[in-house]
Amino acid sequence: MTKEAFQEKLLSFVRKFEKDKHHYLSKEYLEAQVRQDFIDPLFEALGWDIENKKGKKRGHPLKGPCQEKKLSRSKEKSFSCFSLLLF
Repeated sequence: MTKEAFQEKLLSFVRKFEKDKHHYLSKEYLEAQVRQDFIDPLFEALGWDIENKKGKKRGHPLKGPCQEKKLSRSKEKSFSCFSLLLF
């Protein structure tokens, strides 16, 4: 994907969010939905094989810039992402 195509994709995410901002900021909108609607598509736009469509063997389930971690005093999990491609 070219830089221009990525920028347009990113703008489409922003437009989508702005169009229904109240819904996305409500308590009813779950973290899992954020991942499905915005996070996974963002990483796919960056060229990541989120669904492992290529069927590559995974050495570590959470290898790479995103690592799952437990939140303190909670059974919930969160994802920390580092080293995102910046233009």
